[in-house]
Amino acid sequence: WFIPVQTNEATRGLLCLYWDKERQWSSRSVELAQAVGRQLGIAMDNIEALDNLLHQNALLDAIFEGISDPLLLLDGDGHSLLLNSSARELLQSGPAGFAAEELGRLAHQTEDILRLQDGRTFSIHRYDLIRRIGHGYVVYLREITDELRMLERAQQQEKLAAVGKLAAGLAHEI
Repeated sequence: WFIPVQTNEATRGLLCLYWDKERQWSSRSVELAQAVGRQLGIAMDNIEALDNLLHQNALLDAIFEGISDPLLLLDGDGHSLLLNSSARELLQSGPAGFAAEELGRLAHQTEDILRLQDGRTFSIHRYDLIRRIGHGYVVYLREITDELRMLERAQQQEKLAAVGKLAAGLAHEI
């Protein structure tokens, strides 16, 4: 017997059954064979969809891990679902008892600042995710320690320039 392996869209192949001895088959046997062919087609579609889903999951995981800044996926209650390696390192190097849930609470607004005891400063950004089931959000942290130091230096330079102008003006008047 050659039984078509098919889905609703297309025929995916043929299932070949062979018997050593000649047999008599009823119409019920033919219907059963066709049903087996359809089930095999559905199974092939499901395996293909699962393979595609696993591929997309691996791609998403690679993108998530590839982001060098700390990135967390939290559920609606603020519990961590997924953390990239930078976020795990931050949580391990943070103060004792510091957890992903703390970052979720800190990021109640769309933007906030986090200052750690070791002198590092992070800008926290929260992006809400609306899913079919439940609610969650992504918390993205960007280290701004160097930017703040440069801004501080620039402000100090502006102050020194203003003092210099004042001193030059006073010297000119004298």
